[in-house]
Formats: sequence, C-alpha cells, structure tokens
Amino acid sequence: MSEILNDAIKYVENAKKSLLFIMKKNSETKKMNIKKFLVNKTNIYFIVDKHNNNICKIKNHSKAVLYFQNDLQCCDAFKNITVIGELSQVLLGKEFYSILKIMLNRYDIVRRYIKNGLFEQYSIYKLKPESIRLTDYIETLEEMKEII
Repeated sequence: MSEILNDAIKYVENAKKSLLFIMKKNSETKKMNIKKFLVNKTNIYFIVDKHNNNICKIKNHSKAVLYFQNDLQCCDAFKNITVIGELSQVLLGKEFYSILKIMLNRYDIVRRYIKNGLFEQYSIYKLKPESIRLTDYIETLEEMKEII
C-alpha cells in the first residue's frame, strides 16, 4: 500500500463522522450522517438504522460517496478525503460477524444495541472504493489527487 493511501486510511480512522451521499438512478441524491464506521483494508463499513428512508431502499451495487473531514484540523492543514465506490449491505455470515466484532470494540453504543436487543433494527453496509480522493486546500490549489 502506498504511503499516501496509508495516510488517507489513518485520516479516515481519526474522523468522528462522515457524510454519505447515495446516487439514485433518477439522478436524485440522498444524504445522511454516518457516525459509526470503520476501515477494514480499504473497505469502509458503517451501521445505519434499517428504517432510514435514505438507505433502506438502495439496491446492492449502488454508487455512493463518503466524505470525511476531521473537525479539529487547523486552517493551515485543511484537507478532506472523499471515497467513491460501490455500496452494498453486509448480510449475515463471516464478514458480518467479523465487522460486528470490531464495531463492538470501537463503539459502546453498538454493545448497548446488542445488550438491549435492539441491534436487529440496524444494518451493516460496506462501501467498496473505486477511487479515493484527497483534497489538500493548503499544499496546492489542485482540485484533487487520486489515491487509488
């Protein structure tokens, strides 16, 4: 993995929230905040409410964009990461339980969902990146750098 990609993954892992944009076939875009996510290799996994109208009707292999920007960054080091890729729901199985185990260790709220029998109201989704773009507003005025 390249050093730039490693830095991008670290940047995403340090982010506290993300914005998800789902592109529908009718050119409609749905936006939602994502607060519980993790990076596993280059895939990004996140948990959302099954009843959220913005995501519950998506089909596997939908195009989506996750936008990460760290809240506490200084103006002299302002950058963001945009991940564009294929969005799909993670169904019960090895991948699901592997990601859930990592989420349990990272987010207390996920542990509470399970303890209180509420996790069945949530789904895990995966964004498989097709491109990762770094925008560095300070170093250069270039639009974006393609990482992958």
